[in-house]
Amino acid sequence: MRWGFCNFFFALLTLISMKFTTAHATDQKELMDLLNVMTTDLEDLHDFGVHENDRGRIKILLDAASMTRENLSKFGPIHSKTSFSFYNLSVMFRYSEGFFEFIRTAGNQESIVELFEDISKIRTALGLDETPYLSILEVNLKNIERLILALVKMDRLSNSLRGVLRGLLAPLGDAISKAQSNGDRPVAFKAAEELFYAIRAAYPDMDKELLASSDTLYMYQELQGLNEFIGEYAQAAP
Repeated sequence: MRWGFCNFFFALLTLISMKFTTAHATDQKELMDLLNVMTTDLEDLHDFGVHENDRGRIKILLDAASMTRENLSKFGPIHSKTSFSFYNLSVMFRYSEGFFEFIRTAGNQESIVELFEDISKIRTALGLDETPYLSILEVNLKNIERLILALVKMDRLSNSLRGVLRGLLAPLGDAISKAQSNGDRPVAFKAAEELFYAIRAAYPDMDKELLASSDTLYMYQELQGLNEFIGEYAQAAP
């Protein structure tokens, strides 16, 4: 089953790349211009436009936009890495619509409107609305794993918090395994939903230690942002 899924995944990437070069071909400079504006808007929101508690969610979108821009510059618009980056960025914005409505104010509204106008232009140009979601879950779960493993290795953490974080690795590994084997399907979403609640339950313990210094603060904000995205993507109850 897993081999068949992998074959299907690579076939899908090929299909996406074909779309980039045929029915939805667009100018690389136009795409880069849109990504540059999106990156600037996200940086402004992160630094000045949202409450500190919401910066983690903005950070993961900023990272996704920056990675897409980097892959577009390095590989061009038709490479599989570039196409998947655009695909991931599109899905992350689709599942962040509720978040942006929640944080919208008179002061940041212009940036938010511009962001969704630009991602809409990218979707139209590249036909991303026509592509089924497949492995966004796995990519973002692995980013959560990367952050938790990095935090566990830090000497400054108490044994108590280290134990809490290590306790998340088992449900995290299960969720990653199910996402790898099944793609973005109900069985993987169920495991991701359970993980989402487990990480949320650990927020108070993490608040006590990870908010104290800038290096752990940024990692914690990114971890929170990824977890909240996973929860929304898996349609977990608030």
